[in-house]
Amino acid sequence: MVARIIDRRSDSKNKSATNRSRFLRRFRGQIRKAVAEAIAREAADPGRFLCPVIGSLEESSRTSVGSCQSRLAIGAKSTTPASPSADPSTHVEIHMKKSLIALAVLGAFAGAASAQSSVTLFGIADVNVQQVKGDGNGSITRVGNSGYNTNRWGIRGEEDLGRGLKAGFWLEGQVNSDDGTLAGAASTDNQSSPSTALFGRRATVSLMGGFGEVRIGRDLTPDFNGIASADVFLVAGSAQSLGYTCQGLGTCVTNVRASNSVTYFLPSGLGGLYGSVMYALGENASTATNKKDGRHTAARLGFSGAGLDVSAFLGQTEYLAGDYKRQGIAGSYTFGAFRPTAFWAKTKRGTAERKDWGLGVTATFGPHILRAQYNDYDVSGTTNDASLLGIGYAYSLSRRTVLYATYGRVDNDGAGTAFSTVSGRSTTRPGGSSTGMDFGVRHSF
Repeated sequence: MVARIIDRRSDSKNKSATNRSRFLRRFRGQIRKAVAEAIAREAADPGRFLCPVIGSLEESSRTSVGSCQSRLAIGAKSTTPASPSADPSTHVEIHMKKSLIALAVLGAFAGAASAQSSVTLFGIADVNVQQVKGDGNGSITRVGNSGYNTNRWGIRGEEDLGRGLKAGFWLEGQVNSDDGTLAGAASTDNQSSPSTALFGRRATVSLMGGFGEVRIGRDLTPDFNGIASADVFLVAGSAQSLGYTCQGLGTCVTNVRASNSVTYFLPSGLGGLYGSVMYALGENASTATNKKDGRHTAARLGFSGAGLDVSAFLGQTEYLAGDYKRQGIAGSYTFGAFRPTAFWAKTKRGTAERKDWGLGVTATFGPHILRAQYNDYDVSGTTNDASLLGIGYAYSLSRRTVLYATYGRVDNDGAGTAFSTVSGRSTTRPGGSSTGMDFGVRHSF
């Protein structure tokens, strides 16, 4: 087997770097096993053990296995071809030499092969002391999490396939750092109520190249990425925007992520142009009356350059009881220490409709980060409207560790009670407010 593999390398068609890497990935296990078996067989014979001298196939009598292995670590290449012989012992010797060459080749190119792929463990641990309050509904002081960035942990990897192609995977879940419980929920069909999932934040496999990227699995929707890009609080904590939620409209399933999706991303290098298109399936039977339920389509197209980043987005999930729709535009402009943001969006759930707009700014002075934003939410045909005001300060202890303090306040208009801070305390008083304060630390790895 080893002789056949090594003889294959004599073919000039198979000597490119890409083919060497493929050869090693495919036959590494067989080579190691064959070399180990060959060394063991020869070591069992007290009369003779063959070991190649570095730079040639010259024989060395009665060489120890350990000595031979240490010499092989440097690697060897044949400069004197061996002549076939009718003597059976000579065939064993030749086979042994080829086995040792295989080990040398493996050592010489193992680094090149391993460099073709990578796997990374990553995550964010964010914990805080939080107080949330709702008018008429009391207050709670607690140890919370995800005040600066949402907690997460994951594994991602890529493999270089050659010719400009790469394959990759991304598995990402969420854990509550205050009590260690599993967080993050996913709907398996984009219509049923989400349930806790190990990798509810993202579970995808990708193929990437000069054509862009094709990503399959559970992922963020393009329309969510669009509206979230204008949230100076990074969709986390008591001061985060409510623009991506369905507060005032009812419940939504695909307002952040969609399962069973196929997404295409434009390649880089298009003069600042970027974009993505998603199609996700509800996976209902073709004979079902609601066969289209959970089918989500979305797109985002934007431009980034010279400090400007602006994009337009839209998304729709079909339901027999009434579709979910979102469309809008969001942008930011970075100049010096300042990054102002703005967005406008319209969200529909069935016949209910909400129009939102917001302004925000981030100012960075060395390790000091100041953030503020104002949002307005108008539910059409009702007085159940609301506004949000958020302010925050953060201090970067390092590139990975941040101390932060955040305050958010949501005020309901008229007799409304539908709006509150995310994960906060709702109000039971008509026209009341919901507030939240977070003091915490975030560490990324």
